[in-house]
Amino acid sequence: YLPTAGRESEFVEAVSDLDDCINVLLEKHPDDTVFLRGDFNVSKSNHTRTGLLNFFCTNHGLLQVNISHPTYHHFLGNGSCDSHIDRILFSKQLSPPEELTEIYCKITNPLVESQH
Repeated sequence: YLPTAGRESEFVEAVSDLDDCINVLLEKHPDDTVFLRGDFNVSKSNHTRTGLLNFFCTNHGLLQVNISHPTYHHFLGNGSCDSHIDRILFSKQLSPPEELTEIYCKITNPLVESQH
């Protein structure tokens, strides 16, 4: 979970810490695949955060699973305010590749309590 919008310095610090963590892990386990999944708080409309995340992904050779459906639901305006802020990233091309098969939402599944 990366810091929310408006907390830019904390966001940059968290990405830097994540960068350090991946470097340490890959130094110890260079042949392992890295998976990062969760709430990155990087909306496609925030070009600064998107650019930083893209740089981070390129730097570590991370690929992103296509999530065609918004993953954070404000439940306002019939979904018009929903955001793409969650990510699924992995470091190596897998066979078969990492993919998203289903999205669960609290509107369609009462067992889901999160807005993600």
